[in-house]
Amino acid sequence: MSFTLPLILLSRPSGEGFISAGRDGKILQIDLEGNPVMEYSGHTAAVNSLSMALNDEFVSGSWDGTAIVWDTSTGEQKSVLKGHTHATAVLTLPNGITITGSQDKAIRLWFKGKEQKVIKNAHEDIVRCFAEVPELNGFASCSNDETIKLWTMDGTHLMDYRGHAGFVFVVDTLETGEVVSGGDDCTVKLWKDGVCKQTIQMPKTVWAITHNKFGDLIVGCEDKTIRVFTRDVARQDRGHEF
Repeated sequence: MSFTLPLILLSRPSGEGFISAGRDGKILQIDLEGNPVMEYSGHTAAVNSLSMALNDEFVSGSWDGTAIVWDTSTGEQKSVLKGHTHATAVLTLPNGITITGSQDKAIRLWFKGKEQKVIKNAHEDIVRCFAEVPELNGFASCSNDETIKLWTMDGTHLMDYRGHAGFVFVVDTLETGEVVSGGDDCTVKLWKDGVCKQTIQMPKTVWAITHNKFGDLIVGCEDKTIRVFTRDVARQDRGHEF
């Protein structure tokens, strides 16, 4: 096995390493020493989305319009989730629910590989990313239509977050229950109860948002810089305040 330029990286819940996905459609399991130990083959185009809730399986979404549920240990395909077109975003949860969305504007809900519901025209443009919202027992989706939408786990629409002035590429949820979003308008926005509580201006397009166990916000930007924002006053000299 050999490395290719990764498109996305996913840490394993067990802390044993991570999963790397490349533009060539390959998915690699990498150990803590940086060695590729397994390859997952099945996609026919670039892999653009990864999600893992259980250490023994993960889900990938691809430009080939499919999502695949993988057995982490054996490399076997447990399920192939079909029905979308173009790049497919994925979110999988410990309870067996997987959520997918794509350029077809639809969101599909799956349970253990079986399709349960299709939400047609869930957004007015490409569905880009998902995040679980435990506080609502639901999930958030974001889109090129400049909105973030909240849904229950059975696919009932709850509310929209509006305020971005460009494509929304990424969404995450903090332990505080706040939803965080970022995108082409070069901002990171923090939302709570339908209201934008804070906007952080960034120098370029926001492509990635995540958080760590300390509650810090980690933002990846088009200027090839990763910035860490913190609310911890004692640690603000090593990050940025939000």
